Formats: sequence, structure tokens, C-alpha cells
Amino acid sequence: MVGAYYNSLGLSDKAILFLTLAPPDDMLVVDAEIASTLGIAIEPLEGDKSTTTSSELVMLQRIDLYGFDYRRIDSTSLDNCCSSCEGEGRCMAFTFNRRHSVCFLKSDGRIGLHNGDAVSGYKQQIKAQLYLSNMEVLEGADMPGGDYRDFKGSFAKCFVECAKDDRCQAFSWVSTNNSCWLKSSASKLRPDKRIVSGNKVGVGRAFSD
Repeated sequence: MVGAYYNSLGLSDKAILFLTLAPPDDMLVVDAEIASTLGIAIEPLEGDKSTTTSSELVMLQRIDLYGFDYRRIDSTSLDNCCSSCEGEGRCMAFTFNRRHSVCFLKSDGRIGLHNGDAVSGYKQQIKAQLYLSNMEVLEGADMPGGDYRDFKGSFAKCFVECAKDDRCQAFSWVSTNNSCWLKSSASKLRPDKRIVSGNKVGVGRAFSD
């Protein structure tokens, strides 16, 4: 219902996906930079001094920027993670995991995935290429059943094919043979180190006993 309302306001699919990521008991803050990225027209109030950080890092709550890691910093804080990325020319983005206090510095960024434990940030140079997805990815987990299509391909191709297909509610990608299985429903997860699975946010799933 919320998505339908946003659509009636003329917001893009990208904006609607982002604005509906927050669970009922939380919220997402949309600043001027995020609004610009999502294509939401804004008119700053006179005297508004709000800015991003000195290196123009744009922050994304509950978003994990997937891939492109070049350095990991353990037992650190979000502030230190931000400062580390700001201070390195190679760093275009980062993801900080609140639960484990781990920072991942990234040389690039393409896809933002839903993750309740994550806070990410990116520099202005890559904002045009970022896509915020409604997909949650789980490594080391299989999602048996619900298959309606399979093919050989990379993880990225598997992810994209599911993301753009309305019928696809989940997928499992097997790393040992590059096989992708698109699924019309999300079942209980089963631990399997060879497999990366994903499901669209809001589609129920849980680890099986």
C-alpha cells in the first residue's frame, strides 16, 4: 500500500524501493544527496547549511554495498570506518557491520543490498552507477524448492535476472559450477558453504532446523 501511494506521487521505482526498505519500527533519513540520487525533487530552505562530509560521503542506513572490498578493518567504529575511507584516494565506498564492528573499504560500488546490520557510505564519483536493490543476499545458504528456471552464469547475472523478473522471489547460486536457480517462492534456508542465496525483502524465509 505504501509503495502504491509513492507511485501515485510519481516517484521512480528506484526511489520506492529505497523508501520502503525500513521495517515498521525504524526509519530512513533522506538528505539532499540521497534525494538527488533517487530522482526526488527538493527545494532547500533559505539558509539551509546541510552538507555531506568533507569528502562528500553519502550515508546509507541498513544497506550493504556488495563486493569490491580491498581492505577489512576489524574491531572498529563507524566513525573510524568513515574516516578511513575519507582519507584514502582508492576508497570509493565502505560498508560497516554494526553487529561485528567490522569495516570493509571498497574500491567501487554497484549494488546496494538490504541488511539490517549494515551502514554504508559512498563518494560522489560513483553515485550515478549505484542501484539500490530490494534483495537480501545470504552467503553459505541454500534455499531448496520453488525453482522455475535454471541456467549457467556468474553470481552477478543470477542476481540481476532475479531482480528484474517479477516472478522471481528468490534465487540460489552454486559457486562450484556457476549454476543459477530462480525461484517463485522463498523456502527455509539450509546451510551450504557452496551456495549464495537471495530473496526479495518482505518474502518470508528462515533457517531450517
